[in-house]
Amino acid sequence: MSLNNVDYGIKVFYALNNSIIPGNFESIPSDAFYARIVQRLPFININGYFDVCEVSFTIFIGKYNSDLKKIEVISVNDEGEYSLYFNKDNNDIVCDSRESFVEQILRFKFNYDNLQEQIYTSKKLELSI
Repeated sequence: MSLNNVDYGIKVFYALNNSIIPGNFESIPSDAFYARIVQRLPFININGYFDVCEVSFTIFIGKYNSDLKKIEVISVNDEGEYSLYFNKDNNDIVCDSRESFVEQILRFKFNYDNLQEQIYTSKKLELSI
């Protein structure tokens, strides 16, 4: 398998109403209650083939319910408002407002872009030496 056939990069998915939809960092749906960011990183496995490692985390709008040890989010659909409960992973972030939610998503994208630029710059410097 060549690197061209490996699906790597970064993707974001948003949960809204009863759906999970693919999205981007430039247009965050106003009714999304969580964003799942998935990074797929290429590597060489022990047999010498390209493979992908997946790292992901979720940003929620809600609150952590310590009694239940779960994240509680409020969602709205045609029938009204209802609560959803999620288990909390170590990489999950719980925001108490839409503004904080958007801020976290944009901060991640900014840091990701900076990392990509640093990698590109260091490769350019290595090649010029």
